[in-house]
Amino acid sequence: MSENEYDSDAIDDDCYDTYYDDKDPFQDDNNNNYTTNVTSNDPEQFEYIVNTIKEVQTRFEPIVFSNSYICTSSSPAICSICFKNQTNFQSLICNHAFCHDCWSQYIDTKFLSNNYLNIECMKCDLRIPQNFVLEHLSSDKNKESYKKLVVKSMIENNPQMTLCPGTCERVFQAIDKPIPGKVECELCNLKFCFQCLLSYHAPASCDIMRNWLNKCRDDSETANYISANTKDCPKCNVCIEKNGGCNHMCCFACSYHFCWMCLECWKTHENNYYECSKYRGQLQSQPETKQNRAREALKKYLHYFERWDNHQRSLKLEEQTRAKLLEKIEQNINAQNGTYIDWQYLEKAADSLAKARYTLMYTYPYAYYQEDTVDRSLFENIQAQLEVEIENLSYQLERSITHNRGDIENQRHIVERRRQTLLLKYFPKSNS
Repeated sequence: MSENEYDSDAIDDDCYDTYYDDKDPFQDDNNNNYTTNVTSNDPEQFEYIVNTIKEVQTRFEPIVFSNSYICTSSSPAICSICFKNQTNFQSLICNHAFCHDCWSQYIDTKFLSNNYLNIECMKCDLRIPQNFVLEHLSSDKNKESYKKLVVKSMIENNPQMTLCPGTCERVFQAIDKPIPGKVECELCNLKFCFQCLLSYHAPASCDIMRNWLNKCRDDSETANYISANTKDCPKCNVCIEKNGGCNHMCCFACSYHFCWMCLECWKTHENNYYECSKYRGQLQSQPETKQNRAREALKKYLHYFERWDNHQRSLKLEEQTRAKLLEKIEQNINAQNGTYIDWQYLEKAADSLAKARYTLMYTYPYAYYQEDTVDRSLFENIQAQLEVEIENLSYQLERSITHNRGDIENQRHIVERRRQTLLLKYFPKSNS
C-alpha cells in the first residue's frame, strides 16, 4: 500500500470550514498543533453530581416523611373491620377511622403485593400519606425497604436525577438543564444516556434509538438477513473471515485490497469519501408498486443495520487489538525500552478509536430516520469522512510496528476532530 493512500489532505472538504471555530481546538496559543487535551472541547461532556441512593434518601426523608394530618382517638369503640372493641383508632382527613391493627394488616398486605405507592383508604379513594404508611408497617425491614422505594420513585420522576441502570444504586444529578448527555458509571462500567437510560447514542436522539431498537428486535425483518462473518473476495472469490476491527481488507490469496462493507476496491474510497456509507434508493425508472416499496424499505433497513452491526463487531474486535497494544507496552517497559509515558500514545489512540467508532455506529440509526434534504447530503459527507479516518487509524494501530508515533498521534487527533465536528453539528447540547 502506498504511503500517500492515507494522506489526510486528500480527503479534506470545504464543508467543514463553516462548522469550525476560528480557533482550532487542537492548537495552543503559540499555534502549535495538537497540544491540547482532545476531551477539553468534547460535545459529549455532561456535568453531573454523583451520590449514593442512601445519601439522597437521607436528604429527602425529612421532607417526604414529614408529619401530615392524622386524627387519633383513644375512646373505646367497635372497629368496623375486625368488630372488636378497640381504643387505638386512627383516621385521615376523610375521617374513616379504624383500629391500628387493621390499618397495619391492610398496609402490610398492600406493601407485600408491590402496591406501595398508591395505597388508598380502606373505605374511600383518598391516598394514604407516606408517614402514615411508614408508621403502620409491621417490621423494621419493611420500613427500610419502603423508605428506599419511595425515594427511588421520587428520583425516577425528577427530571434532574436519574438512577444508574446497573446494580450499584448510584444517583446522577444534572448540574444544569438535563439533556440526553453521556453518563459514565465507574462502578458498573456503563455509559448511558441521562434521559432514556439506554446505551449512550449520540448523534441519534432518544426517540430514534427506541424506534431503532424496536425495529432491530423484529425477527421477521432481521432473522434471515443479518450478514454472516464471512464474505468472498470480490477478485478471486476465496472465503475471507474478518478478524479485526478495520474494514480495510487484504485477501490472503490474491492480495487484493477491498472494503469489507461494499466489496469495492479500497483505493476508490480515497476519492469517493466512503461512498458505501451512503444509502442509494431505487432508480426512478423502476415501477412504483406495493411490492417494490416493501422491497425498497427492507433494502434500506438492511443497508443501515449491516453497517450498525458491523461497527458493533469491530468495537469488540478492536478490544483485542487494545489488549495486544497494552501487552506490547508492558513488554517494552520491562525491556527498559522507554517508560510508560513514551508508549502511552498507543493506548490513547486505541481509546480515541473506540470512542469515534462508537459515535460512528450510532450515526446509522440517525441516518435511517433522517429525511432526504440538502442537510442529509452534508451529514453523509461528514459521516463518510469520519469513517475513512477511523479506518485509517484502525489500520495504523493494527500495524503499529510499521507506523511511527507521529503518524499515529496525528491520525488520532484528526479522528477526534471529525468526531467532534459531527456531534457539534448534529447533537448539540441544547437538545432536550
